[in-house]
Amino acid sequence: MDRFEKRCQEAKVHCIRKNREGKNFAELLKEIDEGGYDLTVMGSLGMGVVENSIIGGVCERVARKTRKDLLIVKSETLNPESEILKKILVAIDGSPYSYWGLIVALNLKKAWGQISNLSPQIEAVAAFDPYFHQIAFKNIKDALSEEAAKVFKFKEQEKLHDEIIDKGMAKLYQGCLDTAAQIAKTKGIDIKTTLLAGKAYNEIIKHIQLTKPGLLIIGRCGLHHVKESDMGSNAENLLRLAPCNIFIGARGFNPEEIIKTNTNALPCIEWTEGALKRVEKIPPFAQGMAKKAIEDYAREKGQNMITEKIIDEATNKLLPPSAKRAMGIEE
Repeated sequence: MDRFEKRCQEAKVHCIRKNREGKNFAELLKEIDEGGYDLTVMGSLGMGVVENSIIGGVCERVARKTRKDLLIVKSETLNPESEILKKILVAIDGSPYSYWGLIVALNLKKAWGQISNLSPQIEAVAAFDPYFHQIAFKNIKDALSEEAAKVFKFKEQEKLHDEIIDKGMAKLYQGCLDTAAQIAKTKGIDIKTTLLAGKAYNEIIKHIQLTKPGLLIIGRCGLHHVKESDMGSNAENLLRLAPCNIFIGARGFNPEEIIKTNTNALPCIEWTEGALKRVEKIPPFAQGMAKKAIEDYAREKGQNMITEKIIDEATNKLLPPSAKRAMGIEE
């Protein structure tokens, strides 16, 4: 604590010392909750580090349990003048947590620019997995009897994934990246965007190894968050395996808060009640992709209201008959 206080004095940063007794991670979590802090900063490894250490026990437990923003330092140097902080990588999946991470990156870039000549490049990446269903359907095919395959509508489901889900996923995640670029532009910042194909955490790690950012920013949870989970599976894997410093965002941000006030943004699309009921016929896992495809079609036609007529026009243009049947859309 003495060394910490001395460093703060040298940097002219006000600090307060606090000593707690008890189990390390438990007391840290209590202090985080009781102190009303916005951000927790900690090292990924402690005094017990050995050659095969990936992450320290205290760090892992705090990361799992806290619901506040968390910066985990994995490098030995972390200051605005260091080469290691010239690139920031932000993982985007369309969730409010991921867009909050982007806001953090934009604010860090601005803050660092005010105290140094550093202006880090920000890159937003999104990853989707077009290969999973190929493996899944191969295994299902080997396990199902002919009769069970008919009940499961195996061929129709496989065709649905081939023709709609995979192509739709690419468009959906590219749309998330486009939204991220729009948000940055409203702040006067241009960012790079990259769409990756494969298992999300694995592709992001490979991209980190290729581009060598100093900081990775991710959301605590993704689009499919449930209250029972401590954090998303991709966040958990990246916490352990990412070789760079990592910021885990625990807050949410709605991009419409910025985009709606931007006159250059895409027009807002509204849906009639009847159109929304039609979309409910689509299986839940495909609804997001279907809605985006229909909204894109409406924008191309200069429409800002989705009606049942627009849905009919869009589905007739975009979907083959087999896919429409599989998605429960009447011809």
